[in-house]
Amino acid sequence: LAVVAFMTGQWLVLPLIGPALVFTYVAVSTRQNTIEATRARLARVAQVAQEHARRVVETNDVISRAIDNEIDGRSNQELRADAAALHAQLKALAAHLPQLQSIWLWDEEGRPIATNLRPDPPPGLSVADREYFISARTAPGTAWVVSEPLKSRTTGEPFFDFARRRQTPAGAFIG
Repeated sequence: LAVVAFMTGQWLVLPLIGPALVFTYVAVSTRQNTIEATRARLARVAQVAQEHARRVVETNDVISRAIDNEIDGRSNQELRADAAALHAQLKALAAHLPQLQSIWLWDEEGRPIATNLRPDPPPGLSVADREYFISARTAPGTAWVVSEPLKSRTTGEPFFDFARRRQTPAGAFIG
């Protein structure tokens, strides 16, 4: 009688173990598939973000080279005297780039020389206290400086800035 009761109890537990084992297998398998799919999606998103960042830097490089060719060694005073023509060129550069909020050319004191937004940049405006300007002023070379998200002092719009130091052939900061 004891053997029959034991075997009956065993048979009663087996129907419970079977579904539990199947459930565990499905859960582990699904979890692993979800992890792999998520990793693959994250890798694609990271690749797209990296490609977008590369395009942003390339766009800024192209615009920067075009501006460098236009100003070609002229002093800030000469650039201010030719601000209307410089504005027209900056406006033309930005016209087909909707992702570009604005282009500014600053002097060594952080005051605007020219912008694509208007032919007469606000003379009282200064970015001398902005971190990107301070970095460009103090760091030698012409590497890009990318700001943290900021709020425009002229339009109130959020932005982040790509800035590059302008310097004389001797390395003196000019804006």
